[in-house]
Amino acid sequence: MAVPWALPWLKVSLLSTHREMGGQRRFQATRCQRCGLHETLCACESAPRVELGTPIVVVQHNKDCRKPTNTVRILTACLPNCAVTRYAVRGAEFDPAPFTSAGEVDWCLLFPRTDDAQVTDAPRQLGVDEFRRGSCRDRRRGIVVVDGTWAQARRMRRRLDALRSLPTFQLPPGPVTRWTVRSQSDPGRMSTAEATIRALAICEGATALRPVQRYFNLVSARMMFMKSALSTPEVPAEWSDDVIFEESLILEERDTSSGTTDTSSG
Repeated sequence: MAVPWALPWLKVSLLSTHREMGGQRRFQATRCQRCGLHETLCACESAPRVELGTPIVVVQHNKDCRKPTNTVRILTACLPNCAVTRYAVRGAEFDPAPFTSAGEVDWCLLFPRTDDAQVTDAPRQLGVDEFRRGSCRDRRRGIVVVDGTWAQARRMRRRLDALRSLPTFQLPPGPVTRWTVRSQSDPGRMSTAEATIRALAICEGATALRPVQRYFNLVSARMMFMKSALSTPEVPAEWSDDVIFEESLILEERDTSSGTTDTSSG
């Protein structure tokens, strides 16, 4: 049986041992409110600003927005065309206007195929070519991304008519997630930022998304260092800045014609 007065001593003892063994976690360290990293590791000055033609709207569960490991902050730091609308805010109605009021945008939902029997009126799944080009020439592609735990994402899609009515797109197979600071029950799942970067690369070309992928790698490495998953905050040499899929031809067509610009100064 545990002795109550011994518990505080045990906690201090374990923490001291952890530090003596080279652990990097600092339980009292102040975090940057923008990038979520410890202030001594802040990566905000390294964030590029990349202008893209594809608008992004993130439907974010309100319980997830304040978590320092939430990756939507990476998207909003880099992409001026990324908007966020929150779901489950106490006392407030969900506002779908960011992806329902723009008539010139052909919106689709980035969401994996599901056998959820409660989504019986879900529209069709888009193939890669249709996702890339949109439904017609005078309407540009727009991407809606659901952010939260997998259970939260499924519930949001079931409950929100504005999401359920959108055609969906599932990413082609690619590398496993690098955002291992959160545990995944399925190795095929990835963070919101990773999924969005890959989807944008299909529409805009991998070259245009390389600065964003580079920043994602930087934040990932520093976050993993904070969690003692890496011995240094440096990005591992084997981490590529390229956005890749198992089928390289998925990106080949767009890379020669992308007109996006990186306005980063760093």
